[in-house]
Amino acid sequence: MEYRAKVVYERDVISEAARRFVLRSIRWDGFAVFFALVAALGYLLATGDRSWIVGAVGAVVLLMAIFGVALYVVPYRRSLARFEGMSAKTAELSFTESGVRMTSDLGQQEFRWQLIDRVWTYPRVWLLFVGGTYMTLPPGNLDEETKTFVLDHIKQNGGRVN
Repeated sequence: MEYRAKVVYERDVISEAARRFVLRSIRWDGFAVFFALVAALGYLLATGDRSWIVGAVGAVVLLMAIFGVALYVVPYRRSLARFEGMSAKTAELSFTESGVRMTSDLGQQEFRWQLIDRVWTYPRVWLLFVGGTYMTLPPGNLDEETKTFVLDHIKQNGGRVN
């Protein structure tokens, strides 16, 4: 059995994918720690403390902020560069029993279901994780039968669906 779909990529879908990746990677507890450290730094500065602790907390806050921004910017720019390189902002997808094939004017990419570690599903974008990176898939043009087929095959081959 083979399912085919034509998907359309847009700049806001790419941005949403990068934003979802950051928010889910850092999680609520990462944000809680960051804001607790910012509050602690503010308190220390407001009380006049100028010890090495202020410098250490400030450095940690700065590094966390840089890391958080980079976690968004790097995948966003990488995806945006591919998007800008596409003359037609569409891709043809083919889902078969053996795997997934994506064809666009940039070329063709094909991989087996076993290579998909996990998929994060959202209404406007799916993130399929292959190796150390994710592939952005706008599910708007996928019918329910195709979506079910894809998610079932990811699960059957050891991938996690969230």
